[in-house]
Amino acid sequence: MRQVNIYICKTQKSPRRQNGTGCYILEFVTEKGAVTRTGFVELKNETANSAEIILITEALRRLNEKCVLAIYTETGQVSVAVESGWIEKWKQSSWKTEKGTPVHDMEKWDAMSNLLIGHEFHFETGTHQYLEWMNREIKRAEAGKEKRNV
Repeated sequence: MRQVNIYICKTQKSPRRQNGTGCYILEFVTEKGAVTRTGFVELKNETANSAEIILITEALRRLNEKCVLAIYTETGQVSVAVESGWIEKWKQSSWKTEKGTPVHDMEKWDAMSNLLIGHEFHFETGTHQYLEWMNREIKRAEAGKEKRNV
């Protein structure tokens, strides 16, 4: 299976819902070196976690085959939920938490988890090699959006 790295960066940094911009990079590892594809997403009224889920989902939608994935994120909550089996537990309990309350952003979690089926994957949390570049490009994209809205 092909090795693909997914890198995520977003403006949302808190659990508070807010508008922002996110970026992902798909890095296809080849014998001749890395080949990258980039995507930007306008995020409306999203938390840091929901923004991360959206970006991972958008990156996964661009894959045409099952791959070995390394998914690089800024925070650990999404990776913990996936790697600890929370999503499967939520599905089995009709998308309820252990306390019996509905899972926030259930549709987003479900879409991402369905796209991960068949891939071998692991998450890496923290900074990554593209983070500085992605932050600059997000600021540039947001500045261009503000100019268009004037």
